[in-house]
Amino acid sequence: MKTTKYGISCVAAFATALALAAYVHAGTVDMAPDKPVGISGLDQAVGTIDLARYPLFGGIGEYELRSRIVDVAPGGAMASHAHAGSPAFAILSEGVVIEYGDTAKRAVQPGALWVHDAPHWYRNPSTTQAAELWVVDLVAKTPAVCLICD
Repeated sequence: MKTTKYGISCVAAFATALALAAYVHAGTVDMAPDKPVGISGLDQAVGTIDLARYPLFGGIGEYELRSRIVDVAPGGAMASHAHAGSPAFAILSEGVVIEYGDTAKRAVQPGALWVHDAPHWYRNPSTTQAAELWVVDLVAKTPAVCLICD
């Protein structure tokens, strides 16, 4: 095995250099960039809710954004409800649900985002697969603040 003039084998020297390069590279990956890199869609809303349409009692400090993962078992259904004081977004992440509105119904597929802004209900038509919704809604911190919230 060849050695350097300092008595280090060439393999050990190469391994040390490789480890040092990996350490330096890892350090740059863990540093925040000066501007977004590889990011898109920051200025493209996929849905909005005009909060002026909702009777929000008290100041905005009386409310919080709540996020939930809602599981709908095969054949399960959510009762008809409105979002009078609790506007919401939902994304279906797994399965399929059928959403029913005043006069319409539609199949919601995975990846779909919709705004809950009218009375509606939904059911999972599958007999074998659960559905999963990710829901973000604005809710009063205390029920007394919003007397007409769901």
